[in-house]
Amino acid sequence: AAYTISSSIVAPASVTINGNGAAVDASALEAAMITTPAGDLAEWMDGNFTIKDVTIKGLKKALYASAGKNYLYNEFLIDNSVIEFNETSGFEFDFRKGGVAKNFTINKSTLYAPVATGNSLYTSQNAQKGTDAPGVETQTFAITNSTLYNFAVGKNFFTHRQSNQTWLAYDVENNIFVNCGKSGQV
Repeated sequence: AAYTISSSIVAPASVTINGNGAAVDASALEAAMITTPAGDLAEWMDGNFTIKDVTIKGLKKALYASAGKNYLYNEFLIDNSVIEFNETSGFEFDFRKGGVAKNFTINKSTLYAPVATGNSLYTSQNAQKGTDAPGVETQTFAITNSTLYNFAVGKNFFTHRQSNQTWLAYDVENNIFVNCGKSGQV
């Protein structure tokens, strides 16, 4: 099937999009495709985020952007999908207003931008670090069996606001990175 999206999906808890091979045209969307409700939660929300078996074309802004603090995604998964980011502004996974992805995974997917972007693929600038969330001692980023093209050209591929980031772990295996990050960084 084919779908068109023209306004953000505001997800107050877990998010699951299992496309079963569907195509989504996001070119009419002028904001992040998926976001949280605006404002900070008093208590931590515990959920998961899954995008699976879908092709998304024409994103002008982030696939995900937080709009408040205290959202904990134990599993944040992009799986077997093709996602096109079609402009050079914005962070593709934007946690600048808060929230935490405990296990952030891109698996068997292709993420690309037709024109090189200058911003990081993932950012938590001015927000919460992983260990702010209850029960999170390590924030893990896994990119496996995937292709990434034209992200953060000449910049930091991931951007975290905190120094001494000993609580971050990366598992990056069997990928193709083209024109991503600073020279020698990725």
